[in-house]
Amino acid sequence: VTIDRVTALRRERDELVVTCRGLTDAEWLSPSAAAGWTIKDVIAHIGSGCHAPFSREMLLVRRSQDIERTNDILVDRRRGWTPGQVLGEYERWSKVSVRMLAAQSRTPLGRLPARLAELGTFPLALMASALTFDHYVHLRHDIAPVIGRRIQPADANRVAVVIEWMLAVLCNQLRLAEPNWFVQPMTIRLVGPGGGCWVVHPGGRLEVGSVPPAVAEVVSSAINFPHWATTRAHWREHDISILGDHDYATQFLDAVNVI
Repeated sequence: VTIDRVTALRRERDELVVTCRGLTDAEWLSPSAAAGWTIKDVIAHIGSGCHAPFSREMLLVRRSQDIERTNDILVDRRRGWTPGQVLGEYERWSKVSVRMLAAQSRTPLGRLPARLAELGTFPLALMASALTFDHYVHLRHDIAPVIGRRIQPADANRVAVVIEWMLAVLCNQLRLAEPNWFVQPMTIRLVGPGGGCWVVHPGGRLEVGSVPPAVAEVVSSAINFPHWATTRAHWREHDISILGDHDYATQFLDAVNVI
């Protein structure tokens, strides 16, 4: 199935813009589900992520060895801003990002490597997936639930783009960490719109499809994957099935923390 990263980003941006424009003054300053951040801080984070590639702040991001600490630094720089200033930066630079990524998608530039802090190196084309992921998880898990907003379910393309980025990060994490217990391939099967089946091999190599002999397989709904794989909820709180070596799969699931 062919995915459209730029369309996914554009549509998730539209959802976030509508939500932000409907926030009350009190909601902007209310705590989000992201620890230590208000809703204004979350939008400042997304806005700084869209703005960074066009500013000196990108050097800070690329050289970082702790992306979460770097995110805090960028949010701290904007903490004194008004909601209007935060929304202004976000709307302007997210629109620029969509346009830039749309233009890039029509060229070979997407194959160039791009470093993103300690998360590793990714093809430049995946930056649209990264921004879609950022919009998706913050809107749907950190903002909307705490203020009681109902967000339209994401289409299969958006879910697939989010999963693409998450699996790329997970594989880089495994490649860089080289956990000594991860010696056999694992199958991840995500069911529902936007889902699929992948085999994660030792060393972080990703293979599409169920290719035996994986020692174990974990099965989850695609729509729940971003919730538990970012540790916003423990995986045991979701309906996840394990086939094969239960202990090995449990160790794998306990190690998953996509940031």
